[in-house]
Amino acid sequence: MGPGLRMLLLMFLLGSLVLGEVLARLLPAWGHPKGKAVMRGLMLLAVGLYGGSLLTVSLTSRERVLPRGTDLRFCGFYFDCHMAVGVDSVKRTPTVGAARAHGEFYVVSIRVSSNAVRETLRLMNPEYQILDAAGRRYARSPAGEEALTALTGAKAALVQPVPAGGEYHTAVVFDLPAGIPNPRLLVRDVGGPDMVLEGLLIGDDDSFLHKPTTLALQ
Repeated sequence: MGPGLRMLLLMFLLGSLVLGEVLARLLPAWGHPKGKAVMRGLMLLAVGLYGGSLLTVSLTSRERVLPRGTDLRFCGFYFDCHMAVGVDSVKRTPTVGAARAHGEFYVVSIRVSSNAVRETLRLMNPEYQILDAAGRRYARSPAGEEALTALTGAKAALVQPVPAGGEYHTAVVFDLPAGIPNPRLLVRDVGGPDMVLEGLLIGDDDSFLHKPTTLALQ
């Protein structure tokens, strides 16, 4: 099911609930005393079927790991998917400039791009984490990124406008345990009101309890 179809399905459900509530209030006045109970029952059934489908798809989902060179796409309000993030390179090192890792620094060079034809777009509030084989999540290392900025003079640019068909490159740093098994990069765009709708979309990576899509680092 494509992203546009998922959004249309949710919009159809919400529209049906609004129409059902209107009819539930009007039918008794039109001479149908049982109309209110019937409409409320149909509304409850629709919510139950949708919620059951949402949970079933989420609980049976599996994490998708995109291979190196494949971009993770982000959809703007689920009718276009122009923005993308990909991994350019990964450098593992015990030190970054004057900073020494507790385990091992992963300096992940990323590419943020847009295939839009006309509009300048940007990610709202991208969040970068690393997952290991056990599903543990690791946040970025402020000390590592400060050292990288001091070393290169370039601060991590995570939120930056991207012109139509353009891209930019930046880097994020993680301090990971040595020998971490099967690390993958998890990128989520957590800004804006879209997050509420995404949590209710059947089959969406950000829907309730759904397994994510990640980017391979090895």
